[in-house]
Amino acid sequence: MQTRVVVVLAQQRIHIVMQELAEIEAAPHPKGAVVLCFYTHVMEFAIYFNHLIYNMRKAQNIFFILISFFVFLSFGCNKKRKENYLVSPSNILFSTIRGSSFDTTVYVKNTGSEKLIISEIATPCGCLVGKLSDSSVQLNDSVPMRLFFTPNASDSGEVIRYISIRTNGIPSIKTIELRGHVN
Repeated sequence: MQTRVVVVLAQQRIHIVMQELAEIEAAPHPKGAVVLCFYTHVMEFAIYFNHLIYNMRKAQNIFFILISFFVFLSFGCNKKRKENYLVSPSNILFSTIRGSSFDTTVYVKNTGSEKLIISEIATPCGCLVGKLSDSSVQLNDSVPMRLFFTPNASDSGEVIRYISIRTNGIPSIKTIELRGHVN
């Protein structure tokens, strides 16, 4: 009977801790917060695991403890956070002739609750360039980003290139795919 009471108390405490961590996780994380979240989960569970082991009398409680541990961890830190900006379109199809270039515009829209800062535009080669009109995007606003693709001399047939945008948003990096044909 004493073991059953301890198990119920542990379940109640775990539920309270999970609610508190869910509120913390809803806020934007500073660097390392995911590690802190995981550490907090492990420490809380270890306290109750030790308490249960001390009081347990039957082998079937080990199974309960192991299942509780994995369920406990799966609901905390693996929580997916909501994206707070959009890149549209994220896949671009094109066709161009070697020696000429292709350009298009994509839009970065801030759907979050804070100003979005675009800190970097990364491309795999000099053949693809992204230019922003403004690196900060206000709430519920969008900024155009011009993409310029000039095929290399070796590009022929199907060509795939990627351009990545690094921001202070969630996720921190989004990638745009350019897929097309060079004649």
